[in-house]
Amino acid sequence: MVTEKVASTLAELAPGDVQLYPAVVDSRPEPYVLVNVARQVKCIDDETSEEVLYWKPEDNRPDLLGQYRSVGGMRIDPSKVGDAKVFRPRGYPKALLISEDVKEALERTGASGMEFREVTGPSPISEEERVYKRRCRELLEPPPAARRAAWKSLGRLDEMAVAPRAICYEWPGHRQDWAIIHREPGRILLVSEGLSDPFIARLEPSVGFGLELALETELAELPLDAIEGSWPYVLLERVSKEVVAQEHERERAKAGLLVLEVAGNGPARHPRER
Repeated sequence: MVTEKVASTLAELAPGDVQLYPAVVDSRPEPYVLVNVARQVKCIDDETSEEVLYWKPEDNRPDLLGQYRSVGGMRIDPSKVGDAKVFRPRGYPKALLISEDVKEALERTGASGMEFREVTGPSPISEEERVYKRRCRELLEPPPAARRAAWKSLGRLDEMAVAPRAICYEWPGHRQDWAIIHREPGRILLVSEGLSDPFIARLEPSVGFGLELALETELAELPLDAIEGSWPYVLLERVSKEVVAQEHERERAKAGLLVLEVAGNGPARHPRER
């Protein structure tokens, strides 16, 4: 959604790349224009971009299989752009690319809310960094598929539940994730995802801490639209901190018995160690 001044700039410099539709913004008196960037160009340079990931079979998104999942530090091949001035890279439509002359013209309009990043020229990372990132991906990509196969043997894996995710440097692969498994009617499992990742700092295959955690409860106790605020999540996340921080607790867990006393208000909604 842009002002008429921005829309006229796009219409003048890239008439074949965009579609413009009059629009009304209730909170603003001046007219606005809806811009649809209709042109797509196959131009992403996988080799010089910082990080390129694709949707794979284990991601359980057959509709996206083989397409770009994410592109970090994007670099494009200018020789493939042709006369396109405002376009999206084919296969990764969330990115919006513009030519240098369009960028300069938009800046002259004084429009706010614009941010530009270079996508041509030298790669933003060195070859050594690229090799390191590639090695990290090679180590971290297989474990989720193996875990998901194990989870499916316990029940129906919920592919739609939005579980909290975080970067956690105390976890082996620096990723803290959770999954939901539906058991018998009315029962549900919340399981950790990442304690069995390889230790990424060592750049060698391993099973991390060699375990994952699970908590079984009634479905009503774990609202799938608010997992992070539920007591099962708070409790399991609290236990995971002890397991990560204390080697003797990990060894007890792997031996089959781990006893921790956790107290909190109501059903352990805000637990703390006693």
